[in-house]
Amino acid sequence: MNIILHHPAMLAMLWVVLVLIGLTVIFRIVNELRGKFDLEKVATLLTRPILMDIFPLLLLGLLMLADPTHVVILIWYFVAAIAIALRALVELVRQLRQLLS
Repeated sequence: MNIILHHPAMLAMLWVVLVLIGLTVIFRIVNELRGKFDLEKVATLLTRPILMDIFPLLLLGLLMLADPTHVVILIWYFVAAIAIALRALVELVRQLRQLLS
């Protein structure tokens, strides 16, 4: 985690991903509350993004310790972060459309 904190661009991308995923989760839960409430589904909606999206980014940050040049892992970190952010943005738009309809 120390690597991410000392690299401003990595930290900014992590914040962007966290905000987009957070907004997506909020709108998913709101949409879930409109229908039949299922506590198990809400728990899945809260934990899945952390395990599937944030945790791999943190692992890539830790892998920078193994790469002395940091270039390869840095490229993969940004590619993964951009892909996750785009997927979260598309999902956010879909959830907003569903909420407004």
